[in-house]
Amino acid sequence: MELLINRFASDRAGLLSLAGGQIMRSTAKLPRLIRNDGEPITIRVFDPSQSGARDFDEVDISTATVRVGIGIPDQTPTAGTFSVTETTGSNATASLAFDLSAAAMETALNLLPAVIAAGGVTVGKPNAGIYQVTFNTPGVQTARFSANTARIAPLSVATISRVQIGNPDVQEIVLIQLIQNAYVYNVLADVLPAAGATVDHIQEGTSELPDVQRIKLSPLPYSGTFDLTIDGITIVAIPFNAGQSQLQSMVGNAYEVEQIGNGEWIIQTVETGAIADITVDVSDLVVPTGVKGTLALNTIEIWRVFASDTEKVKTFTLEVQVQFPGESSRTILQMPVEMSRNVINLDTLAAASVLGIQTTLSALFGSRAFTWTTALTGLTGGANKLESVVTVSLALGSRYDFYLNGVNNSFVLVAGVADTTDPGQVTPLDYNSGSNNKHWERMA
Repeated sequence: MELLINRFASDRAGLLSLAGGQIMRSTAKLPRLIRNDGEPITIRVFDPSQSGARDFDEVDISTATVRVGIGIPDQTPTAGTFSVTETTGSNATASLAFDLSAAAMETALNLLPAVIAAGGVTVGKPNAGIYQVTFNTPGVQTARFSANTARIAPLSVATISRVQIGNPDVQEIVLIQLIQNAYVYNVLADVLPAAGATVDHIQEGTSELPDVQRIKLSPLPYSGTFDLTIDGITIVAIPFNAGQSQLQSMVGNAYEVEQIGNGEWIIQTVETGAIADITVDVSDLVVPTGVKGTLALNTIEIWRVFASDTEKVKTFTLEVQVQFPGESSRTILQMPVEMSRNVINLDTLAAASVLGIQTTLSALFGSRAFTWTTALTGLTGGANKLESVVTVSLALGSRYDFYLNGVNNSFVLVAGVADTTDPGQVTPLDYNSGSNNKHWERMA
């Protein structure tokens, strides 16, 4: 997924498109994502051009922090408790309900020694999950807050910001906001490569053979010029998109030029004999700038969302934030993105994480017990096979999922004797016609 974004789009939906090397506004829809191991993503940012030469100029975001999330932005928690700590004295409130009232927050904060020493606070709640804490006494306050949200559900963070700095005539105001984590989140840290070129000496010239070299510009530029030095002579200001005939005319009749791709040429001497490696000066080439990374789509949070209902496709919001050093974070893109649940792969989750979502997943499969494992290596044959699973204590309808030869297998425990001629039916080793009359059957 490559996103070209207008940084100053007023509607925070500044998706752009690239056609014929030109940046233009786009109404394109993002491709549907599949809940699997990961989705490669590249972010490039543009500003409206100041020169008038083109509509947009590329922004260098190599020094910025670029965050990408998929979820439902600005959602508040729905369950659990949290606490607030006054950091100068390390005094914490008791557990606070995720949706406590402004009055309850005010009471809790006014029990902290540093807050008492500062003259106390008044708390308002302009919106769900947002608490506006106003110090009663004007002036700069030393009392600072942090929050522990480990017991909040879904996973959430608390952002705490000083929105008004106090002075002798002004009361200080601090904002405490509880926000659900994005279901998928990453900070893109890999900077796209700078302009470069490679030269391969395909054939060393001899008294009987010409010299053949291949030049390739990488990454592919979209503007600018480059220089070639061939056998001591420099050809300057070659356009980034020079075609075969143009480059031929620039290097002269002593060489034959063949274009074998965009930004890639073979140059061969007309006469036999060796020449030194061709050198390429790319300092005047303009190449894409931006950052890249991978969005892990198989997160616990995504599993929880999909496990809550039976929808095969869900719509989330993809959000991109950019923060340059010394500046506030700015959301430059928010747009809907669909994700499909049609890939089930728990293999990439740690065992502890799988255990952590057993209860949630059981909602997806009704009242049936649900077990996932990757330990089973077959259906029949004794130890480490499906029939080795102890079924005495399992109720009818219990489900067992595992991988075999790269395929997800789902079996349900049903009553009666297995049909031994059907490979989709397996008799457990603890089968008993009287006390444990049940067997496994493969789900369609």
